[in-house]
Amino acid sequence: MMDFLSTEEYEQETIRLALEGDHEAGREALVLCRTQLAARSLSPALSDYLAARLHDVLEGIKPDRALCIAKSPGKPADPYPDWQQELGAMAALLTRRGYKPNQIARALCDARALVHDKPLDEADAHGIRTKWGPMQAIDERALQHLAGSYWEILKEYPPLK
Repeated sequence: MMDFLSTEEYEQETIRLALEGDHEAGREALVLCRTQLAARSLSPALSDYLAARLHDVLEGIKPDRALCIAKSPGKPADPYPDWQQELGAMAALLTRRGYKPNQIARALCDARALVHDKPLDEADAHGIRTKWGPMQAIDERALQHLAGSYWEILKEYPPLK
């Protein structure tokens, strides 16, 4: 046997979920408010909900957040994705070997295409070189280990100094 919610219970559950951050429930609560306002029969629970939401808008809270319809931004992108670590180590080793930034960027692009058959544009290569720049403080042996699948390619780049 299925349990069905009464209209009042449905409204209360929708409001509860909306206030907990469920943006779909927030949209549903607004649909309920709009429908009942148009019919001139806004329930007390939805009336209180709508009044509080409008108060928040008037207090300066962004409307999508105040009305509980803002989507969660999700997990922020990792500024140091794992796949870049080996390239960062390669860039640090090439810097130590005397290569210029443009040469390093081209080497990273070529290496990525060779090892993973995935393109890397020069702007991204410069970003990796810069972002992972602090790796230059790591000792040579550790960098060689961190270069992983790019270690063999580094043999093609002898020290320039």
